[in-house]
Amino acid sequence: MKKLFTFFLTLFVASSVWAQRFEVDGIYYYVIDGGVEVTYTSYSGNNYSGSVTIPSTVTYNGITYSVTRIGLLAFADCDNLTSVTIPNSVTSIASEAFLGTNLTSISIPESVILIESSAFSRCKGLTSMIIPKNVISIESSIFYGCENLSSIKVDEENTVYDSRNNCNAIIEKNANVLIAGCKNTIIPNDIAAIGEGAFAKCSGLTSVTIPNKVISIGGGAFYGCTGLTSITIPNKVTSIGEGAFAECTCLTSITIPNSVTSIEAGAFAECTCLTSITIPNSVTSIEAGAFAECTCLTSITIPNSVTSIEAGAFAECTCLTSITIPNSV
Repeated sequence: MKKLFTFFLTLFVASSVWAQRFEVDGIYYYVIDGGVEVTYTSYSGNNYSGSVTIPSTVTYNGITYSVTRIGLLAFADCDNLTSVTIPNSVTSIASEAFLGTNLTSISIPESVILIESSAFSRCKGLTSMIIPKNVISIESSIFYGCENLSSIKVDEENTVYDSRNNCNAIIEKNANVLIAGCKNTIIPNDIAAIGEGAFAKCSGLTSVTIPNKVISIGGGAFYGCTGLTSITIPNKVTSIGEGAFAECTCLTSITIPNSVTSIEAGAFAECTCLTSITIPNSVTSIEAGAFAECTCLTSITIPNSVTSIEAGAFAECTCLTSITIPNSV
């Protein structure tokens, strides 16, 4: 009886949510606090195509709503979408709003203050992006998989972010953290950290110089950068985040400095061209799956400083013929 009640409750909630969706002139909307957001066309997949112009207000059943948000997955995988005009009423762009579109450029209005994670992920046609002056919050991995993105600029009047020295990146001013980059990024010398997912799946990135002032490399920062062949981590870096260099399949060598104390989970997982690596004496722990599926790894030196090697740290390293585990573990 309890399961039956739960089933009907779920149906009721789903139908109530769906009842708040409506369509006007081929664009679908969903009622939210303070207005409406543009939403996907159906549960079975989006079919927005051609040139879409979103109005600043929309009237339905006698009620006029302000269009304030581009919703979750709103234009996801719309292969035939050629352009989208976003009105000045929109204040936020949700996660994966433009996921997988073929748009070459997306103009963000000055009204936008929030861009959520992966908002433009896998937009393979996207070549340039301008962040307007009023954006005060940008979440991680907004350009995930945008392999052709070559130009990123932040409006000079923006008080939170900048793209100093024409670096082709987004930098959070107060913390000096590079939060999003592209294949043409030149990391400025005053940067303190590479943010989470900053270059994730940027396959066009073939080389990068990490400045000496960088102290941390965030989780997934260079995940899936298949064009990278080598990288030098500067001596001030203390942490290499989870999956930071995972699936960098062309990476043949990497130098880990003595400042690093832990190699986090999956940090170098599936670096299938990595043949050898030396772990410095500063490292105390090698976390789960850190070098998993490094199928060309033939040797590794674990120093006496290491006290723990977690599950699957060297799983499926099929070319590894010997390894010495020190007494400190």
